[in-house]
Amino acid sequence: MKISYKIVPTDSLELLSRNARYMEEPTYRRLVENIKRDGGLTSAPFCVQIDDKGERFKVISGNHRVQAARDAGINEVLILYTDQPMTDSEMISRQLAHNAIEGKDDPILLRELYDEINDVDWKEYTGLSEDQIRELEKLVNMTINPVSMSYMAVTMLFVDSEAKHLQEVFESIQKDLAGRDDVVYQNRMEDYNRLIEAMQEVKSAYNVKNNAVALMLVLDVYERHKDDILNVAFTERQEKDWIDLSLVLGTSRIPVEAAKVLNRAIDQMTARKEIKAKNRWQAIEYLSADYLGQ
Repeated sequence: MKISYKIVPTDSLELLSRNARYMEEPTYRRLVENIKRDGGLTSAPFCVQIDDKGERFKVISGNHRVQAARDAGINEVLILYTDQPMTDSEMISRQLAHNAIEGKDDPILLRELYDEINDVDWKEYTGLSEDQIRELEKLVNMTINPVSMSYMAVTMLFVDSEAKHLQEVFESIQKDLAGRDDVVYQNRMEDYNRLIEAMQEVKSAYNVKNNAVALMLVLDVYERHKDDILNVAFTERQEKDWIDLSLVLGTSRIPVEAAKVLNRAIDQMTARKEIKAKNRWQAIEYLSADYLGQ
C-alpha cells in the first residue's frame, strides 16, 4: 500500500458512522483543549481517498482527533492517506487493527516521567487525572519490572469446591503475611521449587498423583500449623508492631449478628470517649482485659 501525506481542510474528512473506540467526555474535552493549545494536531490521522480528485477522504484512524480539531476551531490538518480503494471489510479491519494495537505503560517509568514535569499546566496537558495518579501509585508499589526479572506462570485446574477452599486459604495467607489482597501470586523460582518438593513428598505419603490434590494437602498442613505462625508473630515482633487480627481469631470474618453486637459495643465505647474512633480495635483489647480480670 502506498502512503502519502497532505494538508487538507477538516471539512473534507468524512468520519466513520460507527466507531468501536469511544472516548469519555472529560478526556475528549482535554483533547480539544490540548489541540487549541498546540494550534493543530500533533499526530496525523490515517485516511483513505474516496473520490477521484483527491478532495474527499474517509478517516480510518483518528476520528476523535479530527472531530476535536473541528471543535477546537482548526480548519486544516495534516493527514496520512492512501488512494488505493478499500472494501468495507478492509476499512473495518484496518479500523479495528489501529484501535487494538497499542502499547502499555511501565507504571514505574510513567510515574517518574510524570514527576519530572514541574509545571502544573503541562501536568494537566498529559490528561492523567488525580485518580489515575493514585492508581499509578498502587501499581508502582506492587509492580515488578518484567525487564529486570524473569518469571514463569504456573497453571493448575481445580474443581469448584477445591477452588473455593484454595482461594480462602490464599486470602488467609495474604492477610497473615502481607495484609493486602492481590489476584496474582508471584514468588521466587527457588520458593516454587520448594513448593514442588513439598507436593512430591505429600503425593508420596498420601499415595496421590494429582498435583491439585497434593497442593490442597500442603495447604491443609499449613492450616493445622497456623498457631505456630501466631507464636512467631508474638515472639519476633516488638510491642509497637502490628499483626493481622485474623492470626488471633483464625478468621477475618464473623457472623453478621456477632458483628452487630460488637459494633454496638464499640460505638458506645467511642461515644463515652473510652476509645478513639480511629482506634476501634482497642475495644477488643479492653473487653478481653475485663474478661481476664473476672
